[in-house]
Amino acid sequence: MYLPRALLFAAAALSLHAAPTLTDLGTLGGPYSSLPYGGGMGSGSNSAASYSGSVLAGYSSLAGNNANHAFIYSGGLMTDLGTLGGNHSNAYGISANGSVVIGSSSLAGDT
Repeated sequence: MYLPRALLFAAAALSLHAAPTLTDLGTLGGPYSSLPYGGGMGSGSNSAASYSGSVLAGYSSLAGNNANHAFIYSGGLMTDLGTLGGNHSNAYGISANGSVVIGSSSLAGDT
C-alpha cells in the first residue's frame, strides 16, 4: 500500500552544479503527511512554504491513523498545531513571512 509522505525538494538557488536534495519531513506519528498543492513559495493562499522556504505548512496523520493535524515544519522540526477542540485540522497555506497559517479545524463534538 502506498502512503504519501511530505517531501521537500530543494536545489541550490545560485548554483547550476549543485545536486538537488529530497528530504522526508516525517509525520506526527501516523503513516502519512502532506503539503498543499499549488501557489508556489509565499505566493498566495495555497502556498505550502514561506517566501524564504524556511517554514512549511501541511497536515499529518497521528499515531493510530484516526485523525489529521495541521503542522508547521521549520529548522528540521515538525510541530503539531493541534485543533480547536475536535479531532482534525488541516493547513492549506502559509504567509510569505511564515507567521500565519491558513487552515481549518473541527470543533469539540464534531466527527
